[in-house]
Formats: sequence, C-alpha cells, structure tokens
Amino acid sequence: MSLFRPTCHFPEANAFLKQSKKHIPSASNYLFFRSKRADGDVTEGLIGEIDLEAYSPHIGMGLPIRPAQFHPGEKPVADFLPLLLMDDWGHTVIEPIASHRTPDSKIGEYAENDLFFELYSLSPEETNAIDRAISVFSDVARFKTLYHTDSDAPLVFAVGKGNPILVGAKRRWEQEKKGLTPIEQETHPHRWVPVKLMNLYSPGIAFLPIHRTVRNVEASPLIDYLVSASPAMPLGQGATIKLFSQRRSHSFCVSEEVPAISFTDRNLKRFAAAHPECDIQSADETAMLECSKEPDTVGIRLPNIRKEQLFLGIVSDGILPEHSFHLEI
Repeated sequence: MSLFRPTCHFPEANAFLKQSKKHIPSASNYLFFRSKRADGDVTEGLIGEIDLEAYSPHIGMGLPIRPAQFHPGEKPVADFLPLLLMDDWGHTVIEPIASHRTPDSKIGEYAENDLFFELYSLSPEETNAIDRAISVFSDVARFKTLYHTDSDAPLVFAVGKGNPILVGAKRRWEQEKKGLTPIEQETHPHRWVPVKLMNLYSPGIAFLPIHRTVRNVEASPLIDYLVSASPAMPLGQGATIKLFSQRRSHSFCVSEEVPAISFTDRNLKRFAAAHPECDIQSADETAMLECSKEPDTVGIRLPNIRKEQLFLGIVSDGILPEHSFHLEI
C-alpha cells in the first residue's frame, strides 16, 4: 500500500468549491497548491494523505515518515494541514508538474493561517508520474548511499510542521484499529490523514535557527566545555557557533554535515548532567543577546540550518532536538 495517496478529506477546499459551484476533484488525483509570499518567493506543493501505519513520532522505529524535530504532546483537532518535506534535491516530484499549470486547471483557493493558496487539479497521468517519482525515495541502496548509513529503513518524508496533529491522529488510530479486522484496517478512513507535501528545496521554505540561553552557570567553564568538545576546525571552515557572556565571548566551528543544533544540544545535556543547577532555554536572537548580558548567563547563537543538512541530521540522530528551527513558508 502506498504511504502517500490522493485525498478527498480536505474540508477547506471542498467547502470553497461547493460554495463556488465548481467541480470537486476526484479522490483519485492529487491537488496542486501554489501561493506567493510577500518577498516574492513562490510556495508550491501537493495535497494528499499519508498512511499512519508508515508514521511514528518515536525514535528508532525505522518508518518512512518521521518528525524532523521533537515536539511534546499532541493536538487532536487540526486547524491546518501538517506539512511534510521531501529531500528532493533533483526536483523530480513537484517541479515537473508546476510549470504545466494553466488557468483552466485552477479549481479554487483556500486560506490557512492568513495565507491564501490557489488550488489546481491534476490529471491521472500526472498523479501516476508523481507516484513513480516518490517511489524512488524508498530505494534502500539509494538511501544508504545518500545518507551514509547502514540502515535498511529509508526516510521518505520528514514532518516539518504539524507533528502534534499527527501524534493525536496516530494515537486515535492505534486505539481504533484494535477492534478492526485486518481487512477493515486496510480501508478505514482514520488510518489516513490529509497533509501538504513540499520539496525541502522549494525557494518558499526557509529554516530559521532557534538559539539557546543557559542561566545559573559560570560562563568560562561552559564555554571551555563546548569548545573542547568541538573538532579543531579553523573559523570559516565549518558552521560557526557564537557564545556570548558578560565577560567573555567566543566563536568556534563544527562540521556542516549535520545541523549545529545536534552538537549543541548533545553537549549541553552532558554539561547539565554534571551541573543540574543550570537552566537551558530556547530563544530568538534578540532575546538570547539580551539574556547574555545578565550575570551567570551564556547565550549561544546557532547558524542557519542548511537544507541539505536536515535529512542527514534526522538519519544520524533519529530526530532533531526540540526547538531546533522555525520553519517559515
């Protein structure tokens, strides 16, 4: 069974289309969406639904759909569609059909979080081409080579936004399927959740770093600890992490192969285990710099997450830490 398929469970679009008396597309084909940000970048993607049997919020399950970063809790009621990402650096899935959209294929619009999306219908041929292109991402040999791993469980989609919605849907499905036969489980509607699917490399997607502050700590021991844990790399030859405090600041580099937040979070946890009095918090850059001026506080400014680092980081660490990044579309 496919882990991603077309959906008719999309009330926002269907309500608009009913009101405008336009044809509601068949569930046999995907929907294509497009919107333009204020800066002119275009956001494009697909609307379909995912199989919850292919998703887990837990580390180490080896399923093809995994969260990009840790999110505690769940959200049983969805007010927007979760956003899934593909590591499609070759632009093989969405981009080939984007250029073929015409005014005739536009079927309506829908609003989500103050953004307006144009909706377009796709043909059966385009839907089949999408399925073939996505199937490549499940190839084990390709996965091992691309992500330098021995794992036989390919990561196909990463949840960029809306993971608490999927956690709630997964919990409900795990309860409901206990009373169903295997045949009933195959067709039950609660096994599937509508989502948006986008290419990680879309110009309409931006990853903004979330920084760290550490209070109740002597600055020099923490700075020395982080620097000693880092590889000996000259500035400018890796991802630069900057440390700020009242009396001392320092910059050092870590490998760019995976996000710098992975190194930072791992070593902050090790330091905190020996210094339980310290208080680690996430913050935007302005708040981080202000906090670093306080006594016994260190601010940690993290570099941007490069798009090619995201899936490598998930494969390497299982999941990125909570508050690793803010995804802007």
